[in-house]
Amino acid sequence: MRITTIPLLLAFFVFQASADGITKPTKDEISPSSSHGATSPAEQEKIKHIACFQKQREHIERAVTVANAIINSTNLFIASLKVGTENSHYTKFFGKNDFAQFNAVKFHFENMADQTASLHYSCGPCPKSKEKRPPGSKKRLSTYVNKFPVRINLCKGFWKAPLKGTDSQAGTIIRELSRVPSIGGTEDYGQTKTEAIATAKRDFMMAALSADNYMYFAEEIFSIKKPFWKKPFLKKPSKEKKIFNTEDI
Repeated sequence: MRITTIPLLLAFFVFQASADGITKPTKDEISPSSSHGATSPAEQEKIKHIACFQKQREHIERAVTVANAIINSTNLFIASLKVGTENSHYTKFFGKNDFAQFNAVKFHFENMADQTASLHYSCGPCPKSKEKRPPGSKKRLSTYVNKFPVRINLCKGFWKAPLKGTDSQAGTIIRELSRVPSIGGTEDYGQTKTEAIATAKRDFMMAALSADNYMYFAEEIFSIKKPFWKKPFLKKPSKEKKIFNTEDI
């Protein structure tokens, strides 16, 4: 058994037993169901911003909406897989599909559902030099600060990133969400998509603990043009209004 198997198994059972690492949102702060990827106006108002201008808040709310849709699509995709069954997308970012590894990945993504509101989104100044950044920070798009409340500092790269796609704003939120102790407790084992793929080939257990692997996997699954499962609506269907689904983004 690889050395990374032990912490992965421990993390999986600890996360199942308790979510004491962080206080999750109340029922009023999250949608009543995770079966859709919607972020209602009421929920958007409850997204926690720090030092953000109105335009930045709007960007964050759009990114959160798409992140929710990506998470739900990814959960639908994973639910269609079975332990031990090979899938090119899964293998690409997580390597071998065995019981402990697959269930840990599945559990982490399930934990992300409706949890985007559990983060505080900070638009304040970011450290300019790598030496001044907190441990575990990412220069590319954002900085994760492991404090209470959990906060994601949105740096220059975030605002330049596309809303969806590879290295996107929505993907960044998913990556940072996977780091939250009570959700996934992932770490940095790479900085790029190429490195994430290499990690999956080198050590499938380590891939299940890599924040970037979750981001790139979810982004790729959401980009599939004709999936055999239905992508969730970004907003609940309404008789009066046109349905706003993921293809409208």
